[in-house]
Amino acid sequence: MAFYGLFYARGLNAVLKALIVESVEGDVRACSGNLFVLHQRNHVASRAWIHRSTLKAYGAAVPFYVSAGIAGVSACALLAHRSPARNDL
Repeated sequence: MAFYGLFYARGLNAVLKALIVESVEGDVRACSGNLFVLHQRNHVASRAWIHRSTLKAYGAAVPFYVSAGIAGVSACALLAHRSPARNDL
């Protein structure tokens, strides 16, 4: 659950959008932001359907442990992310 808390604290939309915007070149930032929003909406819809299906088929334990595992991997990925070197000078 500690990993889930870390993921939730760092995984707010503003933080994720800032990570994406800072990771791409300046001329494609608007496109990357729009793709992020589109992907996020599709992900929420598919996640709800998958969760409901596994909850009906296997009970509450399987979706809980799978979600906790994904949250742990996501938290580690966010902590390990390094922005590329910038040459703004």
